[in-house]
Amino acid sequence: MLTMQERLRAADPARNIPPYDAATVAALLDRATDPQRDALPAPRRTRAVHRGWALATAAAGTALALTLGPAVIGAVTGTGGATPAAAQLLTRAADITVSDPPARAEQYYRITTRSTGISEEGTTRDGQPVRIGWRTSSESIQYVAVDGTRPTYSVDRATTDPVQVFGPGTPAPPPSSSSDRSGHARTTNLAPVDIPAAWQVPTPAWLAALPRDTDALRARMYADAAGHGPSTDAEVLVIAADVMRSGLVPADLRAAVFRVLRTVPGVTVTSEQATLDGRTGVGIGRSEDRNGLRQELVIDPATGQVLGERTLVVRESEGLPVPVGTVFAESAVSRAVVDRVPEQVRASATHDRCEVSPDGGVLCRLGQ
Repeated sequence: MLTMQERLRAADPARNIPPYDAATVAALLDRATDPQRDALPAPRRTRAVHRGWALATAAAGTALALTLGPAVIGAVTGTGGATPAAAQLLTRAADITVSDPPARAEQYYRITTRSTGISEEGTTRDGQPVRIGWRTSSESIQYVAVDGTRPTYSVDRATTDPVQVFGPGTPAPPPSSSSDRSGHARTTNLAPVDIPAAWQVPTPAWLAALPRDTDALRARMYADAAGHGPSTDAEVLVIAADVMRSGLVPADLRAAVFRVLRTVPGVTVTSEQATLDGRTGVGIGRSEDRNGLRQELVIDPATGQVLGERTLVVRESEGLPVPVGTVFAESAVSRAVVDRVPEQVRASATHDRCEVSPDGGVLCRLGQ
């Protein structure tokens, strides 16, 4: 039986959701960018911490197969590209001229991620093993050095009390870590430049080195995605979501990733309206029947910004006892530039001692 983490990693769209046609998405885009859109009619269609020794693999399961050439890529992926509706949305988002806020090397990016998701806990009732699912909400604020040369500080806290969503009998007490609203600050002895970078753990320098040319970036993404996920095409969307989740992607690279996604077979508009943390965008995903989940990137068509991502339950599954249509997980990401890490965060932070292992993983002894 797949774990929740495995389902999220292999999240894929439903085969029974038809794509939006070009006329529908054109009307959608006009509504999204029209300053009077509120007066228009509604649309017709409706990183982990462990106590003791912790091993964090930088690549997070995505190997770097850089020798895979375009000819091989063609043999292991589908043909064509995104549906016309999705291609139009991605093109428009890529073409919007948006510049990043100016940031000096000595400053920090403050990256705020607000997440809600379902976590599973194994326990026993009357001597029998049972599974209980909790919906939890949290906020993570990271202070990342603009130049990547100073350690990152993070503050994590719960924002709501856990709510049981499946499991038998009277709810058991939720995990204590899911209820801590006070916020806990952490940092390490390693700066981003000290850690091997990948799509899941990018650094400013690593992002700067990625190609902006569509063909070159596509070749790199397909090479890195090969051999992972339900298909290489699906994994390209996953690593796009991985890197966007970091909050560090510069505007020109974001546009280049959009242009690559425009070429990925099966990419379609999966949600005409998707709201994350009070902001509404359009969901982009793929239709691939596996595990009963659909992963979406949520894009604001008016600004070209990635608002975050969602994973929805789109097919009944014995291993996932929640109704179809349930939002399994969602996260919204925003970024600002600040001059320094708040003194209270620095003073209260737990310091973890970490080192990079020969295989590129990061081994940490967590502080108290």
